[in-house]
Amino acid sequence: MIKVAVAGAAGRMGKLIVQNVVGDAETQLVQAFDLHETGKDAGEVAGTGKVYVEISHASEMKDKLNADVLIDFTNANAAIENIKTAAEKGIALIVGTTGFTEEQKKEIDRYCRNVPAVVSPNFSIGVNVFWKVIEFATGYLAGYDIE
Repeated sequence: MIKVAVAGAAGRMGKLIVQNVVGDAETQLVQAFDLHETGKDAGEVAGTGKVYVEISHASEMKDKLNADVLIDFTNANAAIENIKTAAEKGIALIVGTTGFTEEQKKEIDRYCRNVPAVVSPNFSIGVNVFWKVIEFATGYLAGYDIE
């Protein structure tokens, strides 16, 4: 069983991640962090029902983080600190946060050298729908060159 912590658990994407983690037989939600909804059950906030994992304040992550993987959907500045914390603790990372500067991307590369990490800032539903639409449309536009 993979023990999962979610940063940004009360946000739109964070709630979807919590739902998916809770619904997957191979994963277990063990921690949830956010600036909002602290003290509330992460499953109830995400709409899955009680999971007995309380959302901790984001500022507590540095001291409390203890999981196999951290999934981060926060903001660029918060994510940098979360990535650093996870990397220092040897915790694998999945990061879907957007808006990183070039300097922050270099920091991420540096922090993630020794831990498994997937950093893909275009995880959001809108971007994935966009790519599905493009994939669908290319089947009808095979003879065209779009620039």
